[in-house]
Amino acid sequence: MPADTTFVVEEGYRIADTPACRESFYGHRIVLAEAPAGEGWQAAYRRWRAHHDGKMVGVAYLVWEVDAPDAAPPEHPPGVAVAVSRGLVLTGLPTPAVVPPDVALRPLESDADWAALYDLSAAVHAFAKDEPGKAYLRWDLAGRRARAERSGRQWGAFVDGALVGAAALIAGPSSARYQDVFVHPGHRRRGLASALVSRAASYLHARAPGTPMWIAAEAGSDAEALYRRLGFAPGSTVFEASIPAPPTADSIARRLRDLENGTLDLSCWGHKDHLHVGLAILREADMDLDRALVRMRAALQGFLEVLGRETTPDQGYHETVTRGFLVLLRDLARRRADEPFEDQALRAGLELGDKRQLLTYWTREALMSPEARYGWLPPDREELP
Repeated sequence: MPADTTFVVEEGYRIADTPACRESFYGHRIVLAEAPAGEGWQAAYRRWRAHHDGKMVGVAYLVWEVDAPDAAPPEHPPGVAVAVSRGLVLTGLPTPAVVPPDVALRPLESDADWAALYDLSAAVHAFAKDEPGKAYLRWDLAGRRARAERSGRQWGAFVDGALVGAAALIAGPSSARYQDVFVHPGHRRRGLASALVSRAASYLHARAPGTPMWIAAEAGSDAEALYRRLGFAPGSTVFEASIPAPPTADSIARRLRDLENGTLDLSCWGHKDHLHVGLAILREADMDLDRALVRMRAALQGFLEVLGRETTPDQGYHETVTRGFLVLLRDLARRRADEPFEDQALRAGLELGDKRQLLTYWTREALMSPEARYGWLPPDREELP
């Protein structure tokens, strides 16, 4: 755990905060005692918003761990993405790994070594392609170096002096955890990951025999299979549920204003923004669908015009999709008329956050037709609410 991460402990959950790096997963999550269910999803993300509003964090995470090694994810709202990882544990020495003759394994020691790890990580990890990702990587490696020098080792695999693979093992009072095991694409399938994991385990075993060593891997991935072959046994399942940061009324109002003014950055516009803005427009139109549609259409078409995007049979403004989601948003707002606007907007992202939901009412062929894009095409599968 990063030293600068703090927790607010409440009944049934903990809120994590890492002020030094807002791009960090650690900096914006809720750790739950158990999986959310039903209204628990709404409540958990509402708590996230209460603690992290105004911190410029883009994604909200709910995290929980289950002792069962092969647990399946719970039912979750359409707008939530749930990633599943296995916690794998090793208590002795792993299956021996063969180190290729041209590879040298050794701990990272110098500033030059750690600079090489940054360069390798930036080249390998997709998140490090933009400046926020690079900022996160700098923060992460600074914290890892401090922990490795205090209570662990950061191992590297070198070929002709160049760092091509890495794995850290950080020891705690009663167990140790691997961090960020990876190999450069040009050197994969040579057994380097196995060799790094094995070398780190042997190092710890010689100093503290029997210490449980934990490693996390995406469920069903090649990495999980590799660790199991080395002798790691499944011990737990970790779930990470994520959505874009729950909106506030002010943030939605700004997004709508920028959309209508033609000053919105395209990277700041996604499906959930469409839902939130649509709900705001319906609210200002007193739930009058026709009035809301006129305004929404004008805003979206004006936005596309500013971007120089022409509507064709295959791309651009889509009348049936726009009106279809406005109908679903109006239904949600009426069903939840007792909720504050911000909670309705959060619920819209959870319940309607999957763009494919219109396929409940239209066949794909009908919805993707030019007739549906250029004008209103009634559902051909099931009536709208």
